[in-house]
Amino acid sequence: MVESAISEPNKVKGYKSIGIQVDSSTPAKTMYRKTWIVLLLILLLTCAAAEAIALLLISNKCDVTHTTRASVTDTLNTIPACVYRGVQYTQGQKWEDACDYICECIDGQYRCFNRCATFTNLPSSCVLRIDPRDPCCKIPFCSFNPVTTEATNLNHKPGITTSTGLNSYFRNKNLCVLGSRGKEFLVLFTPDDKVGDLITKNVYITSENGAEMNISTSQRLDPNLKSQIDRIENISSVVHVVFPNAFELKSFKKEMKSAIIKTSQDVFVISHDDGIDTVGSTTHIPLHKLSTKYLVVSIKNKADEKSQMAIASIQDGTVITIKFHMEHNMPLLIEGKTYHEGDRFTLNLDCFETYLIEHTSDLTGTAIESSHPIAVFSGNDCAELDSYGACDHLVEQLPPITSVDTTYIVPPNSDNRDTLIRITAIVDSNFTYTIDRVSKMVKLKRLESFRIEIDSRQTCVVESDHSIFVTSFGLHSKTSNMGDPSMTIVPGIHQYLDYYKIVVPSGYNHNYVSIMMKQFSTKFLRINGNVLNVTDMFFEGNVVVGQETYTVRSINLPEGEISVYTTQGDRFGLMFAGVTDYEAYGFSGNSLLP
Repeated sequence: MVESAISEPNKVKGYKSIGIQVDSSTPAKTMYRKTWIVLLLILLLTCAAAEAIALLLISNKCDVTHTTRASVTDTLNTIPACVYRGVQYTQGQKWEDACDYICECIDGQYRCFNRCATFTNLPSSCVLRIDPRDPCCKIPFCSFNPVTTEATNLNHKPGITTSTGLNSYFRNKNLCVLGSRGKEFLVLFTPDDKVGDLITKNVYITSENGAEMNISTSQRLDPNLKSQIDRIENISSVVHVVFPNAFELKSFKKEMKSAIIKTSQDVFVISHDDGIDTVGSTTHIPLHKLSTKYLVVSIKNKADEKSQMAIASIQDGTVITIKFHMEHNMPLLIEGKTYHEGDRFTLNLDCFETYLIEHTSDLTGTAIESSHPIAVFSGNDCAELDSYGACDHLVEQLPPITSVDTTYIVPPNSDNRDTLIRITAIVDSNFTYTIDRVSKMVKLKRLESFRIEIDSRQTCVVESDHSIFVTSFGLHSKTSNMGDPSMTIVPGIHQYLDYYKIVVPSGYNHNYVSIMMKQFSTKFLRINGNVLNVTDMFFEGNVVVGQETYTVRSINLPEGEISVYTTQGDRFGLMFAGVTDYEAYGFSGNSLLP
């Protein structure tokens, strides 16, 4: 890797949004409202049709549905092409999909954005007309006689306008782009060898409007264990499920130790594996976003600590090939055979079947490919990353390499905790990182990693010419007992969403969320329906990404469920964290491209 300096120029339940005020007292305005309702129905039918077609095309051997995003014709050694609607596009190529989208092929992943802007919360004095610069799009034309309307719903605070089904559409302006939300998820639990059975395996499922939930395990699982897990419940807003400790994986052993969560509506799912002075948390990825190619991310260990990677299959007869990336002088023994750097290990897994690999070497850069989509988790059994504090369990469900971004904003941690940032290249990459307006360029070879460290008052911007993994590791406080290592996959700016509903775990001195969003959008942010209370904010800073200014804010949160959204539908990134004595957790709101 080559580095060079560059100078740079000087608990409230129920989401409510601020919606469009529609006066139906005139025929024109009545027709206006009907037009939006028709548009909403068309969008919902389009999404439903796409899902129905996918269900017809895929195998359902394990009672698990799955769709794939795009055909990728490469291996990890080359820059792949993209296939979109049966047409192949080369790296960097851009195209238009009628009047709907503008797309680009980047590292085998097509990225499509709405061709036209969506205007929400238009006052009644505005109408949409054809844009003279682009006949595919419409833009608002307004007469400047704005009318302010105040909510009168007694269940809400004065000045907060209540939402209707129509207005919910405008907040979710692209209902088919859900990020980490979905209807089917896989959960498993990697072991923390320092704690043993003194741990609680929590899963939190949050729904915006309620849902039915079914948790199922393999028919081949021990009946006593299966009876403790399988269930059907209704989710009114949030459900907390505790899994038995015996469901934890054991290394180098095929086991039926994964569970499938199915819901009738889209939900968020996080797991929180909480022990004494240790915890591992992750945001889970819906099954329809799983794929067949992954890259392991962990961290360098001390002598008695181990890197981990766990694999779970969602289809019978899945063939998995693992190409190890590890220290040359630290071979790995699996089932009586020794594996070295660059060696390949192959195994077959059926639906619900899992396999855990542990090694005292850092396994970052290990490549995994499979014949059918799989779920992959990685981290460390208990990692100690600096000379302060002790070790902590680390775990993250990994996004497929086709869902990884190129541009990231990494916020700081609280309580005088430094942040270690690890950047891992999927292919040969050139990236620039910027801290305190000073930029440096780094060249990384495929599968190489580079580490940066920032303090609790700094933010780092990372911009790459190819997709890269960016992982944030919070460290122990330098001035108190707060925290220990935590691991979070950083969301890229193209992975931001406009709405999140997630549970903030209990039992921590400080829970907080870091919010990364465009500066002009900050006034539209709402937390549990309220404008941000500045007294809850303990960090704020601005950074420049390309030509855009982003604001980074870290905000103290109460425990319990939390809804965060923007009234205008603007997208933003979230990273949650919490600390107590010698323990810390971290997870992101989303780690997937749309």
